[in-house]
Amino acid sequence: KSELILLAAEMENVDLTLYEDGAEKDAFAAALAAAQAVIKDEDSLVSDVKEATEKLQSAFDALKLLPVAGDKTELKKVIDTAEGYDLTLYVNDENVTSFLAVLADARDLYDNNDTATQDEINRMRQELIDAMVKLRLRADKSNLENWLDKLNGIDLSQYSEETAELARAAIANAEALMGQDLGTDQAALIEDAVNQLKTAFAEIQKENPDPDPTPDPDPEPDPEPSGSEPTEEPSSSGKPATDDVPTTGDAVPAAAMAALAVAAAGALFLLKKRGDK
Repeated sequence: KSELILLAAEMENVDLTLYEDGAEKDAFAAALAAAQAVIKDEDSLVSDVKEATEKLQSAFDALKLLPVAGDKTELKKVIDTAEGYDLTLYVNDENVTSFLAVLADARDLYDNNDTATQDEINRMRQELIDAMVKLRLRADKSNLENWLDKLNGIDLSQYSEETAELARAAIANAEALMGQDLGTDQAALIEDAVNQLKTAFAEIQKENPDPDPTPDPDPEPDPEPSGSEPTEEPSSSGKPATDDVPTTGDAVPAAAMAALAVAAAGALFLLKKRGDK
């Protein structure tokens, strides 16, 4: 019985909390009890000992270990990276929706599933990485917007119908693209639209090398030059007002000059007459 005794002693030390509950665990407990009964029975036959040994070993081999919780360290790193994504930089399509759903699942597994196996954790990590890779960066439309503003600022009524139609078509195409959420994988569409705007502008320059912007429908009057004096308001007669007292050096009226001349002549005459005496 030595073999059965050693096996039974080993099986008594098995921590059954590490194994799944069910028929397998129940069968193991029954096999162990039977083996212990055979060991105590002094009249047990060799065949009984052999059968008890085989059944106990088989029952142990059939036990199912509980899943071992895996390491979530690498999953947490990917979750942190994903949560740092600025989704305004990406095209808002089904890939963003899928990414958010997978990220929520990954966060739930990390926070709430303490029995997840390493395989489950690894699959979740890879699924999140795949969702991140599928996100599409938004295309840069700044150059397209600049050229669109440039052509929209030109009065096309001042140009030939052919040139105006070319410009209008380029503008319409550019405005349509400005209204779309485009990814960097669609950058060629933006480049083509910019080239159309450039071509239209080149045709405009052929007719006018320095195209004027669309005129202001109600332009403001030009301000007076800096440092200039305000224009004097005319009187009701249409002449400048003369109410101000003339300062030294102003012109003397002709009548006054004549009176002074007569007075001076009279004074000279009297002086001469006195001298003759």
